[in-house]
Amino acid sequence: MTVHIQKLVAGVGSLREMDPLIPLAAALAGRVGLPLELVHAFDLSDPFVDNYLHTSVLPGDPLRHYGEGLQARLEGQVGSLAGHGEVHCRAAGGTAPTVLGTAAGDPGCLLVVGPTRRGRAGAALLGTTAQRVLHGTRIPVLVLRSQLPPAPRVLFCVDLASEHAADTVRRGLGVLEALAPGQAVDARVLVVVALELELPIPGVHERLAGAARERLDAFVAALPPGARVEPRVRTGVPAREAVAEAAEWPADLVVVGTHGRGGAARALLGSVAEAVVRDAACSVLVIPPEVPGPA
Repeated sequence: MTVHIQKLVAGVGSLREMDPLIPLAAALAGRVGLPLELVHAFDLSDPFVDNYLHTSVLPGDPLRHYGEGLQARLEGQVGSLAGHGEVHCRAAGGTAPTVLGTAAGDPGCLLVVGPTRRGRAGAALLGTTAQRVLHGTRIPVLVLRSQLPPAPRVLFCVDLASEHAADTVRRGLGVLEALAPGQAVDARVLVVVALELELPIPGVHERLAGAARERLDAFVAALPPGARVEPRVRTGVPAREAVAEAAEWPADLVVVGTHGRGGAARALLGSVAEAVVRDAACSVLVIPPEVPGPA
């Protein structure tokens, strides 16, 4: 079940000020003894960038100078951290999903993004970079909202109708073995019985929840040996109940899976997963279906 994570790749969305993700990712990488690569993607179609590249009076390659300037700014932010361990910085031209996907394309990489905008009450919201990456991801992505404790509480949200449910739990536990080495992780697996309307049928909630619990117990029993998770069933609107369970427990990390196929990026992420990633107060690990290797 071990996932051999060898490096964290963190996408830095803005360089105007210290991105909150930088100290969080650096602390996590330092604690688990992994190198960290901070990557900032700048969009070549941005009018400001395009204007700079076409009007720059700097000798040589304006694109290279522009990227080096951004990288120097990123390195300057990292330099203000104490004891950050092995950290590498890179600025590259292109869209965030493309640049970050390439940077984390090697086996053993975990992609990390952060909520980079703030709401009216100061709550961390999902920024543009994170949204674009998640909607196009084919690799696991950790949305890091706060520092994970050494032995985190983890809530797996699964849809038992999905063929990828067991894979989501298996791969999620594998990532956690790398991020919490040697720790006994307190884990729950949640299934939400979707009831958006109150049905005027006596005992309907109990009967549906009981049937779901039977299926969930069988699902947990079929997980690989050593996977210790507590089954949990709720009824209601799936995303709302998942967020509520994470808050009430409380969880340090929620794990959700994406769909295996679809015609649009949003369809691949799934509306429930998207809402959980957006609304959960804690960090979220997004697990896409595993892509089979060459035969």
